[in-house]
Amino acid sequence: MAITTIIEAIRVVGPQFISNPMLDDYIEIAKLNTSTQCFGAVTGVKYMYAVALRVCHMLALDVRNGGLNDGNDSGDSNPGMIRSEKEGQLEKTYTQSNNDSNFGYLNLTTYGKQLIELIKGNCVLPITRLVC
Repeated sequence: MAITTIIEAIRVVGPQFISNPMLDDYIEIAKLNTSTQCFGAVTGVKYMYAVALRVCHMLALDVRNGGLNDGNDSGDSNPGMIRSEKEGQLEKTYTQSNNDSNFGYLNLTTYGKQLIELIKGNCVLPITRLVC
C-alpha cells in the first residue's frame, strides 16, 4: 500500500487518532509547522509522514492533558513528565536528558521523537554557534 494522503499516513502511524473529531483541524495546524524545504512537496511521502507524526504528537499530548480542548489549558507545562517520586522516606528525582534540547516540545511523545529523527535525517539544521 502506498501512502497517498496524510489521513492514510495517520492511519499507519496512529490509527487510534483517526476518529478524532478535530483531526482535520490538527492536520491544518501541523501543515503550518512542516517545512516543504525540509520534507519536499506537499504530495510527497516524507512530507505527509512528517505531518502525520506532528498530528499524532499533538493529539497524544491532548490525550495526556485529559483531552480538554476547552481553552483553559495554559500550554506551558510538560504534560506527562515525571520529575520526582516520593513514597515514605524514599525519593527519586529525574532529570530530562539534554540530548535534542532544541526539540524539547517534540521529546514529550514517541511520535515527536520519531519526527526529530526524520528532521535529523532530512533537514539541514542551522548552526547556532561556532566552537573554535
